[in-house]
Amino acid sequence: VPQGFPDGSLPKLIEAAAKGKKNKLTFVEASGQVKEGDVLVFPDYVRLSIKGAESPGLAALKALLGSTPGTVSQTADVEDLAGSFVFVCAHKSRDERCGHCGPPLVDAFESASAAKGKGV
Repeated sequence: VPQGFPDGSLPKLIEAAAKGKKNKLTFVEASGQVKEGDVLVFPDYVRLSIKGAESPGLAALKALLGSTPGTVSQTADVEDLAGSFVFVCAHKSRDERCGHCGPPLVDAFESASAAKGKGV
């Protein structure tokens, strides 16, 4: 989890839910169809909307990660995803090439998508 987030923030809630589990978490900026508080879970192809510590989306994440018993039920905070996804690293913290090549690649995807009348 990135440094500097206060207790109760979305990254801290997710970190606590995943504690002790072998999961790779990647945090991204909200943009396009991904809103603040959305958590995309792969390979389950589920979007969870987590609005706080008591959110049904957070309970669903814990069930998916196996931190709590239970199943994931379809609610307003849990949505099945369809389609294709492309994730592009665009920061320099692990590899400077990502910070150099990532942003232009994102721009190219957005331009090509807009030209075809599709959202990114």
